[in-house]
Amino acid sequence: MLAGTTPAPAHNSACDPLFEGEGFLHVLYEHVPGGPGTSGDALFLTYLDGEEAVDGTADLITDPVRSTQGLPSWPDENGNPGDGTVHTYDFNSPMGCKLVNGEEVFTSVVEVILNPDGSIRTAHPLDPTKIP
Repeated sequence: MLAGTTPAPAHNSACDPLFEGEGFLHVLYEHVPGGPGTSGDALFLTYLDGEEAVDGTADLITDPVRSTQGLPSWPDENGNPGDGTVHTYDFNSPMGCKLVNGEEVFTSVVEVILNPDGSIRTAHPLDPTKIP
């Protein structure tokens, strides 16, 4: 993905409420290599460029949501009940990497957090040492 571009997963957003709102763009900007906001602490692995990278990332989000029931999201920092759902899915092969104690660790587990309306809030590879 090129910095400064605004990917538009049109084939998904037109037919799937999962991709409505800003959540998917957040994932592309923060959790895909080459995204302008990446810090490197949790990145999806992608060996693709452009629209293929967008499609591949969309698949890494869609599979956990469609394959798991999801759990209520955790309380916020003030102890208020969380809204939306958390979907955790193990692909059984590396799908991303996470910085753990300054070391890059590959992980097969992806966490997708949805808003109450079913749209993506965020999605990222999960620290393998914190897998429930």
